[in-house]
Amino acid sequence: MLKKLISIIICLFFLSSQFSIKVIAHNKSSEPRLKNNIAVCRLIGGNERVLRTFRVTNNFAELDGLDGTLDVELQGEASSGRGSRSLFSSVEVGGVTADSFKPNKLLKNNATEANLIIEVDEGEQRVAIVALNRDENNDILVSPVQLKLTKIKDDIVNGITVVTFPRSITLPLDSPNLTTLKNILENGQDSELNIDDGTENGEITLKCNFQNLPVEGIPD
Repeated sequence: MLKKLISIIICLFFLSSQFSIKVIAHNKSSEPRLKNNIAVCRLIGGNERVLRTFRVTNNFAELDGLDGTLDVELQGEASSGRGSRSLFSSVEVGGVTADSFKPNKLLKNNATEANLIIEVDEGEQRVAIVALNRDENNDILVSPVQLKLTKIKDDIVNGITVVTFPRSITLPLDSPNLTTLKNILENGQDSELNIDDGTENGEITLKCNFQNLPVEGIPD
């Protein structure tokens, strides 16, 4: 039985408050680049199988030169004859230096603040898949991250990111807890989260190939 995970808010709140600021700044300064900005992602594992890939177009990354962390955010919505899908993913990779910020350099990290929400509304499959940063005993989980930049030109990069989330749950699309979680991530809303309507979904891995990803703060 799932327990109340109030502490997930602490893990997510910091990233969510940065999320809104970064996207606003990016949209003002680099909006034309979004035309060719794409990430194609696939979800692997879990009890709830999601077939085919996600193609999302509102993606962004920021490198903090002071502590050497690269924050990669992939998000967007896609509609087709089958229905609709949406993806939000945020992960941070540490130890990034001028020497490591080069094509085909593999960056690795064990992240404690990696976020993922996938919503699928296609026929009978109407479900949200959410990654959690805490186990059932409320202990912190780490998500292994691999990031390789295959092309760097000015402040635009191509690459591949692979994130493994040790624990995930599924929620109904009309779950109030899903709405609360999205508000936490997108708006920095501080609220208590009770996931008693969730179902354990096991370990999942998100693999994304991205192109023309705008990056702010890259080293000279």
